Amino acid sequence: MIAIRMARRIWHAPGLMWGASIVTRLAGLALLLPVALRMLPPAEAGLWFLLSTLISLLSLADFGFGQTFIRAVAYTRASEGGMAPAERTAVLATMRHIYDRIGLGVLLIGGTLGTLALLRPVAATQAPGMSWVCWGFVLSVAAVHIRCGMYAAYLQGVERIAPFRRWELLSSAGSILAALVALGVGAGLVGLVLTFHAGLLVNALVNRHLARSGPDRQRWRAPARRDPETWRRVWPAAWRSGLGVLMMFGTVQASGLFYAQVGAVGQVAAYLLALRLVDALMMIARVPFYVQIPGFARLFAAGHESELVSRARSAMASSAWAFALGSLTLGLAGPQALAMIGSETPFVSPPVWWTLALANMLMLAGAMHIQLYTVTNHVVWHISNGISGAVMLALMPPFFAALGLVGLPLATMTGVAVFYLPYAATKARRRFRMAFDTRDVVGWVTPALILGALLAVSVGTQGHW
Repeated sequence: MIAIRMARRIWHAPGLMWGASIVTRLAGLALLLPVALRMLPPAEAGLWFLLSTLISLLSLADFGFGQTFIRAVAYTRASEGGMAPAERTAVLATMRHIYDRIGLGVLLIGGTLGTLALLRPVAATQAPGMSWVCWGFVLSVAAVHIRCGMYAAYLQGVERIAPFRRWELLSSAGSILAALVALGVGAGLVGLVLTFHAGLLVNALVNRHLARSGPDRQRWRAPARRDPETWRRVWPAAWRSGLGVLMMFGTVQASGLFYAQVGAVGQVAAYLLALRLVDALMMIARVPFYVQIPGFARLFAAGHESELVSRARSAMASSAWAFALGSLTLGLAGPQALAMIGSETPFVSPPVWWTLALANMLMLAGAMHIQLYTVTNHVVWHISNGISGAVMLALMPPFFAALGLVGLPLATMTGVAVFYLPYAATKARRRFRMAFDTRDVVGWVTPALILGALLAVSVGTQGHW
């Protein structure tokens, strides 16, 4: 009975289900990556990573509307004790209007710029024709998945996070198992891509069903239209956050796309693998903090700021240490693990890995502060991320020319350390009167110092960056 009650508690707990979803994906990738790296030549492994990078870049077409609508729904529920019918209908109609156009935009941008970016990597594969088939499938899935982002935003806004993450877990597990079977029967890159990315399609359709089968099912059937009042409230926050994410996250992901055009096949695959590993670490590290954002918004709307700050500090520490420990594990064990499985794709050099890790550690700290500040509905992402992204873009060409591959994450780290983190921390701490103290030192400064020390050791050992 105790075991059953515990299982039910986990099954219905939003944070635990989010964590379980990410752990499932990470565990699945831990099984899938060795098989894929062992069975695929570097050119095809690199293309698989590159397709994932393109999906990440295309997801930026959301342009901040996802997080904005999550907050909009959460605020309205907090202020009204349940959304007013007319307001709820207007919000859903506006979401449909916006996301219909986002889906078309993904097809247009991916079909043109994405295709151009793949010309060189696809030509290096053993079967370019089938590689283009893979891209066509991935682009179609990406358009559906990103359009269905409105359902994901709605489910999180109404705090139906547990079923949302539960089905995300199941679809991810199914796609990874199917991909393992595809590789096992010799389906190669095509089988891997079709089965692995089919999980996104299944997840999108399930989210659609969850949203449309709930209490708002009739309102979802109303005609899509842009409600002027809803648009007036969401657009200023959306474009600021969207531009910020584009400049920051887009620049980091685009570095992999750039390197795929100029680097050697093996080194490109290694760098793209490193980016995927860091992305996976960021996914699990965000859980303790990001799962509480709707709750933070509700506490702010209710005026309980002291409780909000206390919960935010604890969540920041959990996220920072999760990322640091994951980076340590992969950085120390990654090269030996790839050698043991006989992978043709190598691990990046220690300076590149530790620079990537420290850059993302600082980025995570800044992102948590900016998310905390954003619960006030004063969005400054266009400033924090925009200026930092501009610094990164300005530094990447000279850094890459002078230092090679490590110059790309070093430019990222510089942009984050010079502006993003100081600005984000200052805004959040002034607004919520959070004095810097030992809780911050232990919570997120110490993990960053550990990664910085390992970077210094790796550079000193090799005698260069």
